[in-house]
Amino acid sequence: MRLEDIVSFVTANVEPLPAFPPYGERYRVSATLSDNTFLPCVVIEGARHTVDLAIKRFQETRNSSDIYIGYVAIVKNFVTHGNTVNDYDLREISQSSFAIPLARMREISGETSMGWTEFSAIMRDGKEYRFGTTFLTEFFDLPAGYNASDIVRIVPAVRGQARSVEAVYREKPFFTCYVDGL
Repeated sequence: MRLEDIVSFVTANVEPLPAFPPYGERYRVSATLSDNTFLPCVVIEGARHTVDLAIKRFQETRNSSDIYIGYVAIVKNFVTHGNTVNDYDLREISQSSFAIPLARMREISGETSMGWTEFSAIMRDGKEYRFGTTFLTEFFDLPAGYNASDIVRIVPAVRGQARSVEAVYREKPFFTCYVDGL
């Protein structure tokens, strides 16, 4: 896929996650790579914001030797962490069935306990399923036979409230594809 085709597809067909510093708009898709590997969860985002953040953090920590937040730790984080896929390795992209629609995501109210966000999703057929995440909300695992567009309503969890459903569907790992032009 050409870079222009990637940018054109996501801007025309995928509702972006709102820009939230340090990120710009981010687009949740599925992708098939040039070797036919299928990745169900990929975030496509502009490279500029991450590059700018890296440069800023490198400059801020250039003279620090702190092993946890110093220069070497910051460079290590930017260079060796995260799942990425190259734009030139994408053969095809489509909407991801694991990306909860933005209108439903706005119904998620944040942490329900320290470091944990929990909510229930009501599906088109009226069934309710419990979801939870430590901090990633880009993609969620789903019950068999459902996709994220089947969610019609989110019910935030309330601290101390008894749970009606025990199984918890968690966040899914994803790849990021950084592109120029977004």
